[in-house]
Amino acid sequence: MGAKESHWNDLETRIQENLAAAPTVINLNVGGTRFTVPKQTLLAVEGSYFYVMLGGGHWKPDGPNDAYFLDLNPSVFGRVIAFLRTGKLSFDGLNSWEDDQLRETLDYLKLETAKGIMPWSWDPNTCHPAIAISTGNKTITSACRGHQYKSVLGDAPVSEFRVQVNKFGSFYVGFTQRSCFDTATLNQGYYLGVVNNFTSLWLVVTSGDIVTARVSDGKVHFGVNDHALKEAFVVANPAHALFPVVTFCNECSISIVE
Repeated sequence: MGAKESHWNDLETRIQENLAAAPTVINLNVGGTRFTVPKQTLLAVEGSYFYVMLGGGHWKPDGPNDAYFLDLNPSVFGRVIAFLRTGKLSFDGLNSWEDDQLRETLDYLKLETAKGIMPWSWDPNTCHPAIAISTGNKTITSACRGHQYKSVLGDAPVSEFRVQVNKFGSFYVGFTQRSCFDTATLNQGYYLGVVNNFTSLWLVVTSGDIVTARVSDGKVHFGVNDHALKEAFVVANPAHALFPVVTFCNECSISIVE
């Protein structure tokens, strides 16, 4: 065994010992608000900030009731705890500023994966009336033949999603912000446009194909089926939460792929 491997094994052993020795219930002071959380809940995502806080051996409670202080927004922190406890992250009811606050909190706590793996659906409250939502809010269908923009927004921001084209038509798929969303237009955002089977990236799309959209390192990428994702855009402001969006131009049907 090399010296480096031995060092890492010793470090991992110390981390596990520190985690085991930590109290079963942890007090947190989040921006002046007290949260009391089971240790098991805080450690739900391996490698998160809480793993380092409780396992590193460098941080000690520094407040009343032996609380660890976190300089974060307490108004959205309850949603973080709910995610750690249930695996589901909700952005329902948040305005644009609160969306950004929760997004920044996830980044700070090294829970970035929560934004990409969280389950999401099409939001009936931000859906054009000519678009039908079905299959547990996973499938969207436009039966209109005339060329008119009809848009629908996802109910949560994610960093990656996949959709399958059930019935082919002309459409746009990508990311946009929730603020000022208009169901009757092509909103400002980052899109893969699909017209007459061809896309804005010269990818061929037809019925049955799966389109992947991803935000990574401040850039938006798109891909079709097993083809490598292609870089398409640079995100203007990475701090803004981006939601899945589809805009239909005519008859078409698309479903979320889990």
